Amino acid sequence: MGNEMMDQEERLDRVMREVKRVRSAPSLRMVNGSGQSLFGRFHLPGMDKKYFSLLFACVLFVPLLPHALYLVEDDDGVNYRFYGRIGMGRLWRLLTPGERRDLLVSVARVPLVRIALVVLAMVLVYQGMAALY
Repeated sequence: MGNEMMDQEERLDRVMREVKRVRSAPSLRMVNGSGQSLFGRFHLPGMDKKYFSLLFACVLFVPLLPHALYLVEDDDGVNYRFYGRIGMGRLWRLLTPGERRDLLVSVARVPLVRIALVVLAMVLVYQGMAALY
């Protein structure tokens, strides 16, 4: 138990060292359903109220392209405080397999992300069928 706790603390320290401070928050503005928005909440043990969230480019309110992973805290469910940014690959290498799964699940739980995955699957199937003819 003691070693496991130490491993969690060490991993959290390593992750936090990789988080780069941001000078300003990214624009979360949407115009006619197009813009950027945060999706998912991924906590590591010991993070208190802070969590990681993925910034996506959206079209017609559907998240299509992940931009970056931000360390944020929400004040009231509407306003965010941005602490920093970390590359998805960097964070991925520092996480355990269980934490990686939890990160993916936190994003996949968002209904709009599910819609985007269904649309992507439909496009891939359509392209596959079109290639047959």
